[in-house]
Amino acid sequence: MASTPTTGLDTTAFEALSYGEWAERARRELKGKTPAQLHWHLGDDFDVPPYFTQEHMQQFGYLRQLATQMPAAGWVNREELDARDGTLDRSALEAALATGAEGLALRVSSQTDLRSLLAGINLNQVPVSFYTNAPEAVIAYVQRYYPAWSALKGSVYYTGLHQTLGGGPLPGDAAHQVARLHQTFADSVAFCPHTVDLRAYQHAGATAVQEIAFGLSEALVYRGWLEEAGVETATFFRQVEARVAIGPAYLLEIAKLRAFRWLWHTLAAAYQTVPGEVRLFLHARTSEWTRTVADPYVNLLRHTTEAMAAVLGGCQALTVLPYTSVEGQSVDSRPFRLARNVSSILKHESYLDKVADPAAGAYYLEYLTDALITRAWALFCTVQDGGGWLAYVQQGKLAQALQEARTAQATKLQHGERVVVGVTHYRPDSGAHPIPAAPATPSIEVLFGQKS
Repeated sequence: MASTPTTGLDTTAFEALSYGEWAERARRELKGKTPAQLHWHLGDDFDVPPYFTQEHMQQFGYLRQLATQMPAAGWVNREELDARDGTLDRSALEAALATGAEGLALRVSSQTDLRSLLAGINLNQVPVSFYTNAPEAVIAYVQRYYPAWSALKGSVYYTGLHQTLGGGPLPGDAAHQVARLHQTFADSVAFCPHTVDLRAYQHAGATAVQEIAFGLSEALVYRGWLEEAGVETATFFRQVEARVAIGPAYLLEIAKLRAFRWLWHTLAAAYQTVPGEVRLFLHARTSEWTRTVADPYVNLLRHTTEAMAAVLGGCQALTVLPYTSVEGQSVDSRPFRLARNVSSILKHESYLDKVADPAAGAYYLEYLTDALITRAWALFCTVQDGGGWLAYVQQGKLAQALQEARTAQATKLQHGERVVVGVTHYRPDSGAHPIPAAPATPSIEVLFGQKS
């Protein structure tokens, strides 16, 4: 019988070294340089050390709590479609559900014929999210066709509050609409009548820190309106969906979702809620403003990394936009099919739905999560000390903060500090284009002077 092969390696445990000892060894190896010169300057002005040890992990007090807050592994493949102009019909929804979509997100108006559009689709089985500035139409449909709506799945995103971000006035009945939604769906365990939209900030050029902080502050506007209507705060904190856009900064985006979830539970705890009753449904969506018309096929690659970041960060619903999304709603079904398949492949062939919070324990990602928690909470407190989200908007402070963030991104593009494949580098056409310093429209191609 052949003898067991040996590796020739010493299998004894490595000597445990402190962070200071690692730093000293690194200085010797760098021959004159310091470890600080190896720091990674990540987006949003994060200065990341070149290495970590167990000592860093002991500083992150959120770790044990976050483990209890993460949802079970898996997500809903949610297709997003626009039904406002009346051209979308039921067959498109049925085709999506037959080829990978597990849920729907529909942009609707008061004129949308929900009865015809959703005929044959059971909202108790298929989660449907409604994006609308006219929630009464959704309420009327549900009350007529789903009188026992406690089993409903999905959500409503009332867009009225975000009209103010575009310079419009706050609808006079906004507080009433929010209270009406809550009263209608208060008994629905799997339906969220309130949506906090972090996506709007990212699309306007916000940093990850700003997205989290402004989203938390926005949530307290809804909470305040509901409190005035006699709704218990604890009820609100278990019926909210957060809509988050995922950008190209892969690792930072994973940490962003984890940080927002932890801070959501922290905010709820500040209002004496019972920890076990607090829930947050995270709907992640691939980013809009990093898309390019000049080289649309690279959008497919961005979709993949953004979708991976979303599911690794713990989203419960995922929308992958078609690679042609910057050109408007396409009549071609192929881009939508490819978008659905990105999520399907990550789930059925890459098995990313088998583990909850796979980032747990990764020193680098835990460091980013902790840094986002610290900075976002500080900014959130600043907004609240200044009167809250509405005051921040009405005083122009939120718009100013977003403008400054966009300007910083434009500057990085101008100086070549940020690469956008297909726009700033490796473009399919030739010739240079001037880069405007601070465009009003948040678009990568506007930032690079390719699109008016």
